[in-house]
Formats: sequence, C-alpha cells, structure tokens
Amino acid sequence: MLSRNLQGWLSMPKQLALLRAWGALAAAAPLVLAAPLPAQPVAQSVRSADLAAWQLRFERKAFRTRSGDTLPYRLARPARRAPHPLVLVLHGSGAMGSNNEDQLGPFAAAWAQLLDDPETAPIILVPQVSRRSADYILCAGLPCASRPGPSFDSLLQLLDSFASSPAVDRNRIYLAGFSMGGSAALQLALARPRLIAAMTIFAPVPPPRERIAAFKRLPLLVVHGDADNENPFKVMRGWVGRLNRAGGHATLWVRPQMGHQVPDYMLVDPAWRRQLLR
Repeated sequence: MLSRNLQGWLSMPKQLALLRAWGALAAAAPLVLAAPLPAQPVAQSVRSADLAAWQLRFERKAFRTRSGDTLPYRLARPARRAPHPLVLVLHGSGAMGSNNEDQLGPFAAAWAQLLDDPETAPIILVPQVSRRSADYILCAGLPCASRPGPSFDSLLQLLDSFASSPAVDRNRIYLAGFSMGGSAALQLALARPRLIAAMTIFAPVPPPRERIAAFKRLPLLVVHGDADNENPFKVMRGWVGRLNRAGGHATLWVRPQMGHQVPDYMLVDPAWRRQLLR
C-alpha cells in the first residue's frame, strides 16, 4: 500500500517502488514509457450497459463554497465502512457546465470498477466546474504554463472538506485529470503539497518552471500523445525532464501519433487506476 509519514511526505523507497510498478504496468500494457515503441494499443470500446451501470454508482451532490457558490459533484462510496482512499477526478474543458452529468463520462465513471475491491476501494469524487479550473499562459500563441482558473478555489475548498472527513484516509488522497483537469491537479498539488499522495494526469499543461521544485517528492505519472498540438507535448516533455534533473521522480508515458486525448483503452482500463492506489 502507498503510505505517508506524519509530515505527509513519501519516503524515497516508496516513491521508487511506485514508479517501478508504473514501469512494470507500462511494459505489460501497449503503452510507451518515456520513448515511442512500435506496439499500438487495441482500442477498448465502452459498452453502453457498462457505462450506465458505473454511472448509477454515483450520487448527485452539491457543495456550497465559502462565497456562497454551488459546485455540483458526483460521489461514489464503497459499502464497507472504514477510512478509504479518496480519488478526485477532474474533467477537461469540454465537460464544463452545471448539469452534474457531463463530467461523468467513461474516464470518471470507470473508477466505479474499483468500488468493490477488498483493500483499495476508494471514495470517488467527480466535481463539475462551470468556469475554467486552470488557465493557460501562452507563448507564441500556444499554452506553455498553467495557473489556477476562476473555479480553482472552489475545487480546493471541496478537496479540503473531504480531506477532513473521518471517512477518508488522509494519507491516501489521489488525483486524476485530463487536459484542463490534469493542469488543475498540478495546481492543487502546489496548493496542498503535503496532502496529495500521487497523481496520474493526461495531456496537461504544467505550472511555470520556477515551481518545479515543489514536485520533487510527488509520484507523478503523465500520459501524453506526441502529436498533441492543443496542449503541446514538447512543453510537458521539457517540464518532466527538468523536474527529474532537479531530483524528481516523474514518469512520462508517450503515445506515438496520438493527439489531445486519453488513450482509448485507458478510458476504462482498471489496471492503471489500481496501480495509482498502491
């Protein structure tokens, strides 16, 4: 199990063990670790019946912020009563709104597959923002760094609220996100560096380079297509390289010829989700 000490920092052996496990998962799956491979993943289709069954596990909820705003979210909880890991799943800009539905696509709903795991069943928290959770700084017209967006403080308050709940194992709080959501996950780690145990993010835009040192102790898996021109792959590749040269332990999985998306099979595959919680 992934654990943390009283100060909330992962020990180096546990960081390295997690990263080795991620590497083993990459070797077993048709996914690329740090450099392109010729193998291509077989697309894993999402059956509508499965998606509907997963979505039914999520309750509709709303969070009232200190400013009086309402943040809709979906919540799925294991049946067993005990402190559980918490997974906060953050959507991309395409799911912005207030209907409390659009954020619960396959990327988020497939986490329900873990609800019946005997040891690692998580509480799954899926908020929906109506305004951007992360904004981008542009360089030559393309995103080159991220910063908190207008809805970021609401997400931070929601995270703090759940982190203080006795139902949550405060030492096992994880983040997953795509695009804007992945960028917001990195910003949450900056805001709460001792709270986040690990994260897996897809096609994000990183914080400015001067903030890299804050991520040195965080187990971080980034999945990015090398043909992504929306959130440019080369920006994230350079950022991960600088982080690791500074003493970090980030892992970059590169999907050859993939654009701005989550790899098809990773939308629903439970393996990487379970690995994040270990």
